[in-house]
Amino acid sequence: MSSQERSVTVVVRGHVQGVGFRWWTRQVLGSLSLTGGAENLPDGTVRVVASGAAEAVDELVATLGSGRAPGHVEGVDVVSDRPVPSGPPPLGTTAVTLGAPPADDPVRRTPDHEVVVVGGGPAGLSAALVLGRSRRSVVVLDDDTPRNRFAARMHGYLGHDGTSPADLRARAEDELARYGVEVRRARAERLVPAPTESLVEVVLDDGRSLTARRVLVATGLVDELPDVPGVADRWGRDVLHCPYCHGWEVRDARLVVLARAVDEAEKALTVRQWTGAVTLVLDGPSPADLPEVTARRLDATGVDVVAGHAQEVVVEADRITGLRLDDGRVLPCDALVVQPRVRARDELLVQVGVERVDGPAGSFVVTDGTGATGVPGVWATGNVCEPQAQVVVAAAEGYRAAVAIDHDLVLEDADAAVLAAEGSSDERGPGRLADDDAP
Repeated sequence: MSSQERSVTVVVRGHVQGVGFRWWTRQVLGSLSLTGGAENLPDGTVRVVASGAAEAVDELVATLGSGRAPGHVEGVDVVSDRPVPSGPPPLGTTAVTLGAPPADDPVRRTPDHEVVVVGGGPAGLSAALVLGRSRRSVVVLDDDTPRNRFAARMHGYLGHDGTSPADLRARAEDELARYGVEVRRARAERLVPAPTESLVEVVLDDGRSLTARRVLVATGLVDELPDVPGVADRWGRDVLHCPYCHGWEVRDARLVVLARAVDEAEKALTVRQWTGAVTLVLDGPSPADLPEVTARRLDATGVDVVAGHAQEVVVEADRITGLRLDDGRVLPCDALVVQPRVRARDELLVQVGVERVDGPAGSFVVTDGTGATGVPGVWATGNVCEPQAQVVVAAAEGYRAAVAIDHDLVLEDADAAVLAAEGSSDERGPGRLADDDAP
C-alpha cells in the first residue's frame, strides 16, 4: 500500500440486504483495488468496510450513494475513517473482522450441517429438496403440527390436486431421503447467531443443539378461529376459510359467511362465485357499517345480510345443518365460511431481532424477497413471512429461498478458496473472503 491509504467503515441504508448488493459491492471493491466487503446488520442496513488508496476509498463512498447499486439506497453514513499505517498489513485486518471468527470464538468449529431448515411444511420441504439436490448437508426439524393437518384434501396445487396434506408430506420426505436430507421430529426452541456469519446454533426443546452455516425458518402460522362452539370441531371439514381451496367441494350448497369485521364482508361476494345460496352474518358490525358500494354489491348479487351474534354451529349426523344465533334463529347451511385471525410462528426470528411490519393480516417479519432477514445466517420463507401464500405458493417461496441460500454459500466458498490461494502465495493470514474482501 502507498502512504496515502485509508480504512473506512460506512453504513448503507435502504432496501439493500440482498445477495446481489453484497456481490455488487465486492465487484466495486475489486475494480478499485480495495480490500474489504459488505455485511448485513440486524437493523436492515449493510455495513461496508474498505481499505486502500485514499482516492479509491472516496470513489467507493461516492459510488455507493450514486444510485447505481442494486436495490434502493436511501443514504450512506461514514462511521469510521482513519489512515492505514504504512507497511504490508495482513489481509485479516478487514476480512477476519467481518467474516471469520477469532481463534478463541467458541463457535469456530465444523458445523453439524450446512443448512438447518426449521419447519416441515410445503415451504421448508421444498427448500430442503432444492438444497439436497445441490449436494448440501441439510436437516429438517419438524414438530409435526402443520397448519393444514385439519384438512382431508388440498386443492389448487398442479399435479397434486385432491392429495391429502399428510400424503404430500410423506411423499416429500421420501424424495428428500434420496438426496441424503434428514427429517427429524423435533422442535427448535431458539437460535443463537454467532457474532459473525460463521455459524448459527439451533437449540432444541430437549436441550440439545445443532450448528449450521445457514438456518431457514419455515414455521408457518397458526389460525385463531372465532370463539363459537362447534367451529373448532368442524374446522377443515365443513367450517372453511378459503374458497379457492375448498369452494368447489361446496359448490351449489347453502353457505353462511360469518364476518366479525366490516372488511370480512366481501368474502360473501367471493363465495357467491360457487353458489347462489349465500347468507352473510354480521357478528359485530351492523348493515349500516358496510361501505355503500359493498352493500349495493351484496344486494345486487342476491346475498342475504343478517345481523346477529353466532351462538353455536348446529350439527346433525356428523354434518353442519345450520348456525344458531343468540336470538334463537337457526340459519340453514351446509358449510360455514369464517375468516380466522392468523398469527405467525415467528418467535425464533423475533428473538434474534428480525424486524416485523404491520399489514392487513397482522404483524409479519421482513425479508429481502429471497428470504434473507438481515440477521447473519438466518433466513425465512413461507407463511411465517407471507400469510396469504397457499400451499403451491409456499412451496415456490421455499424453492426461491433455497436457490438464494445456495448461491450465498457458493460465493462464500469461492471467496474462501480465493483467499486461501492468495494467502498461501502472499504469505497472508487466514480469513474468510466472502462478503468481506474483493475477488
